[in-house]
Amino acid sequence: MAPPVSVLVPTHNQIQFTERCLLSLFQWTTPRKRVAASLEILLLDSDSQDGIGQLTRRDPQWDLRVLRCPPTASANLSFAIGFTAATSRRPTRR
Repeated sequence: MAPPVSVLVPTHNQIQFTERCLLSLFQWTTPRKRVAASLEILLLDSDSQDGIGQLTRRDPQWDLRVLRCPPTASANLSFAIGFTAATSRRPTRR
């Protein structure tokens, strides 16, 4: 069963903002609040050189998919890649 909502998080060398965004999403989706299964989180990384890969591997409980976008991808192309990969019927961007 697909999650009701897919959250698309674009990033390119913005590790501090991406980390705050992900922390916010994961705090909101704690199992105690029973909404973790209702979100799919897709990180759209446009060839970041700021260590975002280490950030996403930092906590094994972070349930997200990292999609690598071409380094020259526009925001529209990155979102198109994310919308195509999303499994929910209602993808949204964060």
